[in-house]
Amino acid sequence: GAGNGCGVTHFSILLANYLAAVEQERTALLAWNPRDDLEKLVHIYTCGRKVQEPVSLLDVDYYYKGGPEALNICIQGGYTAVILDLGRLREGRQTEFLQCQRQCFLLALNEWRLGDVIVQKEFLQKGKEHWDFFMVFGSEEARKEIWRRYGIKASKLPFAPDAFSIDWEMVGVLDGFWKRKR
Repeated sequence: GAGNGCGVTHFSILLANYLAAVEQERTALLAWNPRDDLEKLVHIYTCGRKVQEPVSLLDVDYYYKGGPEALNICIQGGYTAVILDLGRLREGRQTEFLQCQRQCFLLALNEWRLGDVIVQKEFLQKGKEHWDFFMVFGSEEARKEIWRRYGIKASKLPFAPDAFSIDWEMVGVLDGFWKRKR
């Protein structure tokens, strides 16, 4: 994500649920960022009980203490899809991001958030032909301006208030992302 509050964790959960439910992929989601959003989620869904990783919810295995060891477990564990929630770009996971088979970058294009995108434009330029950019908030005008100025084409994500419930519009967007040839 370009900055705080871009919806990276929410999108990661949406994508994981799409892959498990629609694509029937054996899916793991690793939170590999300094925030503890997935740990909070697991805490709520397990009623505060201490549980071992991974925690399975709706056919997705959640690793809320992601890192190299957890990633190795997933690679060795036979998952067909492993999603890394790397948080925002400034949290220092660029190397891991670049090593992924597919990269999604979330942008909040509200006027007060454009600075988060502009200060990272050099890094974003590296992937403008290869990565998927999604706009989670902001105006159509800002989306067009990012395209005009920097050549970054961001697809607009439909509003998804519940990351565990995927409607047909979201299925269409995620189908386009997941099934596109690389």
